[in-house]
Amino acid sequence: MVWLATLYLAKIVLAHFIGARVLQAAGNRAHYVAALAVGLALVILAINVLYVGGAISFVLTICGIGVLALHGWRTRRNRADDTVAAARSHEPGGGCSLASSAAGQFSACAR
Repeated sequence: MVWLATLYLAKIVLAHFIGARVLQAAGNRAHYVAALAVGLALVILAINVLYVGGAISFVLTICGIGVLALHGWRTRRNRADDTVAAARSHEPGGGCSLASSAAGQFSACAR
C-alpha cells in the first residue's frame, strides 16, 4: 500500500519541484499552488508526447521517488539530531555552561 502511494505522489512532488524552479528562474516568488500548477502542466505535457511519453513518465516517476526518499531521509536525520541535542541539554553537565579563565569568560559545551 505504501508503494502505491509513493508511485502516486512521486510525479506530484516532482511537479511541484519543477514548477518552483521554473517560477524562480522567471524571477517570480513561487507560491506553492502556482508552482504545483505550472509543474503539473509541464509534467502532463511531457508524459503525453507521442512515442516517448511512456519513457518520460518512467523517468519522472523514478526521479519523484528519489525526491521523496531524499526528503524522508533529511527529515528523519534532522529529527534524530534534534532528539540528541534535546537529550544532551537535559543531562546533568551535558548542556552549555560559562567558564572563566584569565582571559575572560567563555562558553563550554559538552558535545
